[in-house]
Amino acid sequence: MAANKFAAAVLIALATRAVAFDPRTTLDGVYTQEQAARGMEAYQRSCARCHQADLNGTGGAPPLHTVSFTERWREGYLSSLFHHIQTWMPPQNLKGSLKEQQYLDIVTHILAVSEYPAGPKELTMQDLDSVLLVEAGGPQPLPPAATVRAVGCLDRKSTRLNSSHIPLSR
Repeated sequence: MAANKFAAAVLIALATRAVAFDPRTTLDGVYTQEQAARGMEAYQRSCARCHQADLNGTGGAPPLHTVSFTERWREGYLSSLFHHIQTWMPPQNLKGSLKEQQYLDIVTHILAVSEYPAGPKELTMQDLDSVLLVEAGGPQPLPPAATVRAVGCLDRKSTRLNSSHIPLSR
C-alpha cells in the first residue's frame, strides 16, 4: 500500500514537472541572421555537393527543409539533429571533420531555409537540449512510429527507478 502511494506521488510530481516545463521551440527565434549566414557558408562548402545548394537533396542525400524533413525531426530537441549531423556528415572519411561551431551554424542555416524566425541571440551548444523543432503550427502529437527517448520507469517490485519495461495492462 505504501509503495502504491509513493508511486502515485512520484507520478503526480513528474506530471506536474512535465506541465510546468515549457521548452522553447524553433518558432521562438533561437538563432541570429548572422549565425545563419555563417551556416550558409559552411553548408555550401561541406554539404551542398550532396544535399544541393537549395537543400532539396539528391540521390541518397535527403532534403533538409521539406515536410519529410520536418516529420523526421519534429517534436525532438535540436540536439538530436545536431548530433546526427555532427556524427554522420560530411560522409565517408570526413564524418565529424568540421568544428563544433560550424555544425551549429549549419543547423541554423537549415532552420533559416525552413523559414523559422531568427532572433536576437545566437543558438549555443547549451541551447540544443532545450529547443524543440516543431512545425509552423507549434508542437503537435508525435507522428506514428516516432522514435522516443525513454528515461526510465518505476519497477512494479520496488519503488526504485529503473529502465525495465512495465506493461500498460495486466
